[in-house]
Amino acid sequence: MADSPQHLRPASTRLPVLLYIPNLICYSRLVLSFYGLSIVAHTVTRQQEDARHAAHDGGSSCSVQAMMQTATFYATQVSNTGLLPHAANTLLGKGLDHLSAALVDDGNRQKANNSNGTAFLRSAEPDLLAALLVFVINVALDSLDGYVARRLNQTSQLGAMLDIFADNVLRSCMWVSSALLDARLALPALLCLSVEWATLLATQLVVQREDGRHWKMLRDADPRLVQYFFSNNFRNALGMWGIGSLFLAPLYPLLLHAVPALGHMGITGLQMEGRGDRWGQDGGLGAKVVWGLGSVLVAGRILSLAIELYFVWGLVVVLVEEEEEEGRWVRKVGGAVLGERHKVA
Repeated sequence: MADSPQHLRPASTRLPVLLYIPNLICYSRLVLSFYGLSIVAHTVTRQQEDARHAAHDGGSSCSVQAMMQTATFYATQVSNTGLLPHAANTLLGKGLDHLSAALVDDGNRQKANNSNGTAFLRSAEPDLLAALLVFVINVALDSLDGYVARRLNQTSQLGAMLDIFADNVLRSCMWVSSALLDARLALPALLCLSVEWATLLATQLVVQREDGRHWKMLRDADPRLVQYFFSNNFRNALGMWGIGSLFLAPLYPLLLHAVPALGHMGITGLQMEGRGDRWGQDGGLGAKVVWGLGSVLVAGRILSLAIELYFVWGLVVVLVEEEEEEGRWVRKVGGAVLGERHKVA
């Protein structure tokens, strides 16, 4: 009776692990990560093309203006030589002067219109705001998949691995997006990405080498800072600060580019700081908030970076100790074998 079809039917209708709801959420998170990155890449390409077109148009206007100024200069030289009648020289010179002045006025008027239009139109960058929204939804789904897994009793090793992998892919796409928008962030992005993927490798190897001990289960030998960071599943001051900065630090530059007014506050704050002015003057209070929040996120990311390097270094120590232990074992066995051969001889 235990092997009857009625007994086996529930197992046959069980949902495959690949189709668990939390795993489907992780699949969607991977798609959203690359979609957000593609939006940023497309926006950067479009902005570069617009800048090239603007430079080309500006260059043409400057070339015509330079030609008119050159013609005015030579007309003045011809007038001084007396080769043409005075009336003709005067008429030609005045005509060229008026034309050059009109070009200059038109160019200045166009620049003023463009600057006013830019200030109005670029109060927000719609495409970058869309990418920012995609990444924020992705971060929200990160907290949802764990709840769904526990609620529906659909926890699995595949789901746990997919969750970690989706987190790393999300942060990688956000760092690459920020580096595309600001080349100065390329080196910090490369550092953070390298350490994050090395930490993923280190933690998974720890699970395999220490009898399945989860990497979040700390040991008594771990530093107190690390123990407090992981205590109560990161629900503490340091843990929330570090984990929050882990996701928000690469997202913050995208926010400053999506809302250029905030980015302008940050630039203004930097300039005023360089001049020794106070941030409370000329709108500097907003710059102080922007730079203060950025500093908090950077400090939190440095804290997380230190924790990650601790795990990576721990794996290096384990590998070195295993190599040395294996070397001692080989030398010990080799010495015993040579000793037996010597006795036989």
